[in-house]
Amino acid sequence: MSSEIRRPVLLRPGNSKLDFQAIAIIMKIENDWLRRQSPD
Repeated sequence: MSSEIRRPVLLRPGNSKLDFQAIAIIMKIENDWLRRQSPD
């Protein structure tokens, strides 16, 4: 799943602040997408 994509980004050296921002954006998009998928 997406955690396998996210983990190498976390472990990649350099630009850790930028990577952290990107991860936060990806997680937000995933959460929004999952919220739309759930029948409510």
